[in-house]
Amino acid sequence: MTKLLTAALTAICLAGPAFAVTVDNPEDIAKAEGIQTPFQTEEACDFKGTTCLVAFNILPPSQRLVIEFLSGACGVIGNNVISLVRLTTTVSGVAANHAFVIGPPLNSGFSSGFVTVSQQVRIYADPGSQISVSINASGNNTGQACDFAISGQLVAVP
Repeated sequence: MTKLLTAALTAICLAGPAFAVTVDNPEDIAKAEGIQTPFQTEEACDFKGTTCLVAFNILPPSQRLVIEFLSGACGVIGNNVISLVRLTTTVSGVAANHAFVIGPPLNSGFSSGFVTVSQQVRIYADPGSQISVSINASGNNTGQACDFAISGQLVAVP
């Protein structure tokens, strides 16, 4: 009996696969597995007084943005501190402001330094909507700038 079973298994293995699968639409499989289109952007703004603001409209009309990570760094003058980092998005026509945790000032012993922000999130933005980032300093911070990056994925809207 053992020899018969071994012979049968050998014949099956040597014969190759018993069936073939044809995938007509690999995008459907990617969607079913939760894989979407990766997204990232890097933006910058210059302080005008105490505020650094940038707004951008980057979303295709057929895709929703899921923001998964925001990071950035801002220059500060003297004893200024970054008091607020806010990302504004719109979902179903409702705008919402999202505040971020701000790291401690990093100075190298000079009259200016910088502050960082880095946070994992899950924030949505409607297709075609505007996204804005505003950064507030405690005092006049003109001449300094902020650079930040946003990453996540674009998700097809049904």
